[in-house]
Amino acid sequence: MPSKPLTPEEKAKVTTALPASSNKIFVAVPARIYFAHPQHNTWSYGGLQGALAFTYDKSKDAHFLKLVDFEGTRGVIWHHELYEQFKVHQDRTRLSFLPW
Repeated sequence: MPSKPLTPEEKAKVTTALPASSNKIFVAVPARIYFAHPQHNTWSYGGLQGALAFTYDKSKDAHFLKLVDFEGTRGVIWHHELYEQFKVHQDRTRLSFLPW
């Protein structure tokens, strides 16, 4: 997936899937989800891509990474809570990973 800003249409999908009444969106960028499972040293594309948004979910009083679908109308197709003490590791320039 090329590194580029979101188009106006993609931004509209993000704001529709993450309404301001229940979410504060800090940033959203195009992204794909990769997994290192069951092999810890092998990355596999998980088949999920869209806009990865760093958000504050007002209803849960918590920060999340939420992936919004671009291809269809499924809305949020993946999310991960960013709890206190959470660490993100940058493996390469355009690859960061979340440890389990």
